Amino acid sequence: MNKAFRISFYALNIIIYLVCIIYGIISFFVETPISGTQAILVLIESFAALLGVFAPLLLEKIFNMRISYAITIIVSIFIFLCVVLGEVFQFYYRFNFWDALIHVFGGMFLALLGFMIGNLFFRKRKQKSSVMVIATFAFAFGLMCGMLWEAIEFSLDSLFGTNMQKFIPENEELWNGGNSFEDLNGTDEDLANFFRTPEGYKFALMDTMTDTMCDFVGGILMCSYCIFMYRRDDTHFYRMFNFKKRKKATIVAEPKTVINTNENLQTTENVNSLTVEKIQIESTKTQVTNEDLDNKQNQAELTEETNSPNENSANIETRKNIKQEQPKQSKQKDMVKFQKQNGKKKNHAKSKK
Repeated sequence: MNKAFRISFYALNIIIYLVCIIYGIISFFVETPISGTQAILVLIESFAALLGVFAPLLLEKIFNMRISYAITIIVSIFIFLCVVLGEVFQFYYRFNFWDALIHVFGGMFLALLGFMIGNLFFRKRKQKSSVMVIATFAFAFGLMCGMLWEAIEFSLDSLFGTNMQKFIPENEELWNGGNSFEDLNGTDEDLANFFRTPEGYKFALMDTMTDTMCDFVGGILMCSYCIFMYRRDDTHFYRMFNFKKRKKATIVAEPKTVINTNENLQTTENVNSLTVEKIQIESTKTQVTNEDLDNKQNQAELTEETNSPNENSANIETRKNIKQEQPKQSKQKDMVKFQKQNGKKKNHAKSKK
């Protein structure tokens, strides 16, 4: 899912259910088709719809998972059919088949979700299990969620006086607006005539049992389809509806920089060792040349002494000492230059590191 499409998708859902919340609040003060307890039901389901639409995104952030976009879109469509069309536009009361259709669709989706959870569980434990085991788990998961939903409907009807279980007769004589805290309309004769027939005295039970049977049918259909796709080894099917753990990102750039700096230090040390060897060779050459010059000067001085016997011997010794100190000073200057150059290179290598 593209980032722009994802933002627009969640923004559209927020706008839809905020409008439903505003409509439910207005219904408390202005007479509308959903006045009374139906307005309370619209408010509750609208807030629950916002939570349900953002549930896949929250699960991705909390459990570090990647949920397929197909599941996210199916969840939003199912919530839209239940809340907006079912409660706000009163499809539950306009069309008798709407409640059964929603439960078949919900049973299929819950079975698909259970199949993916079972597949993920066995794959994580590296266990090869039969597809029938996963399908049995998916079917039981769908029925369990369906029965849990029936318990939620009963709790809301008992706490807020709503009519989620549709046990209030919907004929014109007995309908009281959907408030389970109030008495039914009509005369005693109308009530007796309605509850005397099987349609009347089975009315409250028929809704719950019909919903359960529709969940059963939806679970069977989806489990059969998942078994067929599993044996067919359709990877596209699992990429479309699967969800898995995200891999942690690994940083590779840092060790490369460390290796490079170490190589630079090694190269600088090699260069320094080569320069030391060159300086030592040059110093030996200068020593040899200085010794040759000393020998020549000594021979010249000896010839001068023989030619000039009156020259002072002290002056001759001072000249010899000065000539001996000259090569030592040149060596010291070379070593000072080398130490300065070596220090600059080490500082440059540390700054790079």
